[in-house]
Amino acid sequence: MVHAFYSHIAPLYNEETYRFYYERCPFFRQHKADRIRDLRHKAQSIGVWVLLETAWDRLGLCGHPNNTEGVFAYNLSHSGEYVLCAISDTDDHSLKIGCDVEIIKEAKLILAKRFFAKDEYEKLLTFSDDKELLNRRFYRFWVLKESLMKATGQGMKIPLDEVEIMWNIKDMPVLKGIPRNLGDAWYFREFQIPTVDFESAVPDSGIKEDFGIINEKGGGASSSKIIDSINRNEHLVDSARVAICANKDIISDRLTLITAFDTMR
Repeated sequence: MVHAFYSHIAPLYNEETYRFYYERCPFFRQHKADRIRDLRHKAQSIGVWVLLETAWDRLGLCGHPNNTEGVFAYNLSHSGEYVLCAISDTDDHSLKIGCDVEIIKEAKLILAKRFFAKDEYEKLLTFSDDKELLNRRFYRFWVLKESLMKATGQGMKIPLDEVEIMWNIKDMPVLKGIPRNLGDAWYFREFQIPTVDFESAVPDSGIKEDFGIINEKGGGASSSKIIDSINRNEHLVDSARVAICANKDIISDRLTLITAFDTMR
């Protein structure tokens, strides 16, 4: 089974909290973070690895993601204050996984016209009178295509206008077109991360603070003290789209929130 986990990195904007988790990351991840100057991007780099290790332990996988040489397939993504990982709990060397998370912003129709399939672009235009629906549909296309690009390992080598994604009557994504060299056995799961309201404040202690976000059983949001160094007057954590792609139909229907920065202490 391929499992999907996500978390929120705002606690890592606190220097003490960031240093606590930085010291627990492998050297290559520390080195990668050290080369990044932007605060949010540094937090993303450390946060996504913390999430992976936490998910790895949660699934009871043997070894460690830093030295298992690809026994358990996984993929990572981040956007804004969210980090995401998709990870397999089986040692299937033929399994390929890709994942993507994107904060929902304004639809980029110029990009869609240039890179999306013709029918995809025309589908977007049908939402022109409803900006919110247009934005959401655009990012549904975006994360699905990105997750496929990562799963195949081909990245931008794939001509995106030859990858056509549509939705069936159950609103499930299906591939209508794909370059022949990639085969046609690709499966998707989509998820929506809702907008969450937080109390924006600097925590008294970055390590001891309770950073709960949404409980894993699907309950409502719980208020937490976080620091938003990007915009201290903004209390809303933006909604986001998530897509998981794999070459086998074994993707879980559940996206699990892990409050990773509590679990690993």
